[in-house]
Amino acid sequence: MNAIERERRAKHFDPDAYTIPEWAWYDGPAEGVVVRNKCGQRAKLLHPDFREVDETIPVDADADELAKRYATERRFEKLAGKIEDRDQRVTFDRLYERVLEDIVREEHKRLFHGSDPVDMSEFRSEVAGLARAFPGE
Repeated sequence: MNAIERERRAKHFDPDAYTIPEWAWYDGPAEGVVVRNKCGQRAKLLHPDFREVDETIPVDADADELAKRYATERRFEKLAGKIEDRDQRVTFDRLYERVLEDIVREEHKRLFHGSDPVDMSEFRSEVAGLARAFPGE
């Protein structure tokens, strides 16, 4: 990008008209670019081919579906084991917080930045219901 393009005022920048450059290390476009302003704020502008977060999850999936998909029995067992390894009792609060933290860390893009962000209060409620039903608790 030339120096004049770099100094463009934000009000004159149209993200929809911006073309993501070719990637220097392989054929094809880069995944995206980072756009910064003079105040230090940043934003990611992704290439359209990379915008889909997870093609196996329907875009219109609700919090209930996502909670069942991510808060699996296997995840509960794994995290309950980690809690026990630290010589702590597995309680609902500990297990729920660990599972929710684990899901958000792994699925942050889908939950917060997908084309249809998830209602997190509903999602937390669904995960809590699954945590209550977990037999190891």
